[in-house]
Amino acid sequence: MLMPHEVPGLPETRQPVIRLATEEDVEPLHRMLKSLAGNHGPETEFLAEPEDIRRDGFGPQARYESWVVEVAAVPAGFASFFPTYSTFKSRACLHLDNLYVEPEFRGLGLAQLLLRQVRQRALELECWRIDLHVHVSSPARQVYERFGFTHTSDTVYSLPLQSGT
Repeated sequence: MLMPHEVPGLPETRQPVIRLATEEDVEPLHRMLKSLAGNHGPETEFLAEPEDIRRDGFGPQARYESWVVEVAAVPAGFASFFPTYSTFKSRACLHLDNLYVEPEFRGLGLAQLLLRQVRQRALELECWRIDLHVHVSSPARQVYERFGFTHTSDTVYSLPLQSGT
């Protein structure tokens, strides 16, 4: 499923295309994930390997979905997300886990195109909201706020689980 999107000022041969990621995208997804993790600072431990992406991102038991944006047939960014659920609302939700655009492609509106695709998938999956976690000092907050995301009063806690504990 290819979805071309027109970006004013770009020649026709460089217009972005958004498509569902396939197993052929494992290596570019891994490279972009690693780059994204590097943006989170030295304290971020990046453990994902290409085989993890292949196992968990594709096939009948996929744990998440990824969409790739290409410019001139080159992967320029991606979004990955997975379903969640609100028991209070008795409705499905979507958690946007990663949104990334390669530095050389920033400023073209690709993040907004990816966010529109994520919103479309959330609607198709009958979700009532999209959630995400973003660091308080992240410049990406502006991208999310421009798109319509709002800061909530919720505080995110995390309980790391190690194998065997």
